[in-house]
Amino acid sequence: MRAASATACFPAACLVALLAVAPEHAARAFSPEGAECLDRATDTAQRVACADTELKAQAKALAQSVQKLKAAGDSRADELLAKTQAAWEAHRDAHCAWMADRLRRDPVAQRLEHLLCLAGATESRAQELDDYQNVP
Repeated sequence: MRAASATACFPAACLVALLAVAPEHAARAFSPEGAECLDRATDTAQRVACADTELKAQAKALAQSVQKLKAAGDSRADELLAKTQAAWEAHRDAHCAWMADRLRRDPVAQRLEHLLCLAGATESRAQELDDYQNVP
């Protein structure tokens, strides 16, 4: 995301532009509510609030995906899942901090980028875990 786009606009059209500029975000499918919230936001503070709400929704979906996997009762798989989740979280946090750091001259845009990165990565991880469960 470019700093100018973070402060100038961020309706759904700007979200699409962000996805084109930052291919790592392309796999994300934000919730309809999250996309609508970003589209309705009239200032950066509202966009940050939308991104924070989206992150919470994606974190909840990820927790549900993890719980579904644990419900299988396979202790070996549970141990491996715990290890991979810890490694994934460390990677996500470091990656998103790095992605947001390039906007350090604009702390609000930096916060927005960080939240959007976390939400997108979390959504992707939940989808990955759901897909894992659907393998025959």
